[in-house]
Formats: sequence, C-alpha cells, structure tokens
Amino acid sequence: MFVRDSRDEAELAVYVGLRNKRDLRHFALSWPVIKTWIKAPHKQTHSLKVEINHLIQDGKELQCIEDPYEIWPQRSRESEEHTSLRLTHIMAWHLVRMSKDIEEYIRSSDLDNLHRTRRYRGELSAMLELDIPLDNIFHPRPQLISWRNELSDTYDRCWSILGYISWIPYMKSWEKALGFFVSSENNAITYDSGMPTATRPRPNHLKLAQQCSSLSPGGSTKAIPPMQVKVTWDRNENTRRNPDLCRVLTDIVHQGKLFPPTDQMMAQDPRLCRTAASFRDVIRHMMSCGCYGLNLYDMKLSYRSEEDNCYYQIDAFRSQWKVLHGIFSDPANSNFVIRVLLDVHEYRNGEIYETTELPPVY
Repeated sequence: MFVRDSRDEAELAVYVGLRNKRDLRHFALSWPVIKTWIKAPHKQTHSLKVEINHLIQDGKELQCIEDPYEIWPQRSRESEEHTSLRLTHIMAWHLVRMSKDIEEYIRSSDLDNLHRTRRYRGELSAMLELDIPLDNIFHPRPQLISWRNELSDTYDRCWSILGYISWIPYMKSWEKALGFFVSSENNAITYDSGMPTATRPRPNHLKLAQQCSSLSPGGSTKAIPPMQVKVTWDRNENTRRNPDLCRVLTDIVHQGKLFPPTDQMMAQDPRLCRTAASFRDVIRHMMSCGCYGLNLYDMKLSYRSEEDNCYYQIDAFRSQWKVLHGIFSDPANSNFVIRVLLDVHEYRNGEIYETTELPPVY
C-alpha cells in the first residue's frame, strides 16, 4: 500500500485542500471515497502509481467506459504480466471515476451527500465489521485541482486519499481519531447451530477491550486461563477461480513438500499478541506463508457467546485489534474458529510478514 501521505494527516489535509485533520477524516469516509475503495483493486505501489499516471494522461477513452471489468475481464490462466496490466487499467479507470464523483460531491447539497454517504458507510461497516455511524456526517469540500491545473495533481490527490483510508483497519491512531465511530446500536448477523437465524445487537467488544487490563502481557501479573483457537483452511474453496494459487500449490507438490495444514490449533495464545499485525503474522507462520511465497488474503473469526447462545462472525483480517482482543478475552466466548484464505504474495508490494516479533518458521 502507498502510505507516504497516510501517516501525516495534517500534511495530507492541506494537500487535498481541506482545513484540518477533522475535515480530512470526514471526507475520507464520504461516499466518493468509500465507493472507490470498496470496488477498486487494493494494490497500491509506487510503480503502479507511475504506470497509472502515464495511462491516464494517454488514455482519454477511460472516461467513456462504463464497466472496466467488462472491458478488462480476468482470464483463466492469465500471466502475471497480463494480470498487472489489467489491474493497472482498472485502477486508472477508478481514479478517473473517483475524481468525477468528487466533483459531483462538491456540487451536491448536504442532504444528497448525506443519503449517499449513509449508503456507502453502511457497506463499509458491514465489510470491515466496524461500527461506523450513519448520523454523525459532515461534508467538507476538498480542492483537488492545483494552481497548475494539471490532471496528474488531481489523480495524485485521489490516490493519496485511497492510501489514507486503506489504513483504517490497521493504524492504532484511528482507534482514537475515529473513536466516535463506535456505536452499541449496530446490528450484526448472528448464527445459531452454524446457520443464519436473526439480526441482533452485536456485543460492543471495543468497549470491553478498553476495560480489559491484560491487553498488554506486561500490563497484568494474573495468569490467563488457557484457550483453544482452531485455524482452518478450505483448500478447494480457496483455489476455485484462483489459477495463480493453483500453480503455486502444484509446484509445492512437485517439490515434495507438504501443503499448509487444513486444520490446526493455535499454539500461541492470541491474547498475548500486541497488535493486529503480529496476530496476522502468527497465522502466516502457521500457514508457512514465508516458505511457499503465499500470504493471507482473508480471515473470518467465528465464535460462540454463552450470554445469548449464538454464534457470531467477524472479519479478523481488517478489524481493529482492540475489537479482536476483546472477543478473545471475553470469558463468555468460546468455540473460536478462524477460517483463512490464502493468495500468492507479490513481493513488489513488500515483505510477507508485517512484524519481526516472531522468528520465521519454515
């Protein structure tokens, strides 16, 4: 991910023509930004940015395309070069569309923007398992065109905003910066006996975690009771429509190596992890990602709550660590199962592991 501007909110706010960090945070969760972030490919690298800028400058036909996935469909057994080219075209199209959506957002009334932002915030909330309010909405207007009036400046600002919002699930600062996003009124689908049954208020695990004194291993001297967490990988489901992953797994067999286990128990207590990144790295080590050139693509955590005798499911890949830690730390929760999906790692996007807290296990 392209994060240069993401770590300096004040600088980014000025860059996109907003007054302060508060305006930036609200604009980052406005409908044009969320709409793009949900639908666009999530592979932001500097080299990709350069390629996209050239493509936008030379490809005026991008503005005439309605559906980029129809123009550049994914082919079976496509080469890495073709995949990269296809995603570059699609990302360029999304940036062009995003800039036009922002122009419409600037022209629209607050009421029109309110309705559309509520819709896309709802989608993002369900996607990331974050409690994002649908009534605490402001509409600061950015200024994407620079004094030079160059298109590249406009798309660079759109690119930077996307990089900024991409870190919502991971950055610790967002836990305070977006503290007003926590709401106990949010609903979530619950599961009984493994089947969807009803919609009930979801336990507010963020508040629970904030009250938990054992968030850091050094924060408490009390011994924590043991727990069991199962990690499962459905290889057949994962390889469906993923020719690159099929190719890597086939190579593993030809080399005489064993597949990552389909079912295993966590040997390390997840409550001892300090960050979501270290938690994800524990799972990566369990799946031997570093050995096989694989990486996590998705994680879903399901668990049973004794309080209402229901099963819940949460996005364990993108959720805040305080939320996940609260779930693991709640003595009323049990039957933890993490379902993982893997994908082929692209080394141009960085290393497989996010932290150095654990030694590589190959």
